[in-house]
Amino acid sequence: MYTPRSFREGDAQVIRDLISRYSFGILISCGERGLQATHVPFEIITDEGGSDALMCHVARANPHWRDFESGGTALVCFVGPHTYVSPAWYAEPYAVPTWNYAAVHVRGPARLVHDTDALRAHVIRLSRQYESTLESGWDVVAMVSRFEHELRAIVGIVIPMEVVEAKFKFNQNRSRRDQEGVAAALRGSPDPMQREVAEIMERNLRRGSLR
Repeated sequence: MYTPRSFREGDAQVIRDLISRYSFGILISCGERGLQATHVPFEIITDEGGSDALMCHVARANPHWRDFESGGTALVCFVGPHTYVSPAWYAEPYAVPTWNYAAVHVRGPARLVHDTDALRAHVIRLSRQYESTLESGWDVVAMVSRFEHELRAIVGIVIPMEVVEAKFKFNQNRSRRDQEGVAAALRGSPDPMQREVAEIMERNLRRGSLR
């Protein structure tokens, strides 16, 4: 991912937070079948060696997982908040439109998980993560016995986070006044994603992120 120095995000917690919040990522590989991509939710786990890793699962009927039978390299892409930026929001009158966005790419040698206990624990964690925001009252643990047969229909994939690239492009290459103008315009937007972009820009300004 092309990432100029001014847009590189190096804070590990900020990166983890983005992956957790925008966890529906794209799993990409290039094997004998050529390029393949699958859209799936991910979780961050601690791998056997004590390092951070991503875990997801795909349908056993999906041939994508076979690219990793020999430990092929996986690329996972996450896209965070993003928005169009109008030149009208800058203090400087002469400028062109742009797009502000956050993206994280993770690469590592994937390994497959067929163990039913590990898959069950993974599905329970994912379900609890997303159910926690709904207050639906649905209890995954109480229901898990009913979908035991479904576990045989999926394959888990674990990707060590060996290479992590984070690009947070939020006008850091422009003056403080320009950044403040964009943040102010987005702060008043009815679009929650634009307001989230404003929050990131305001955080950058507070920490002096004018790299």
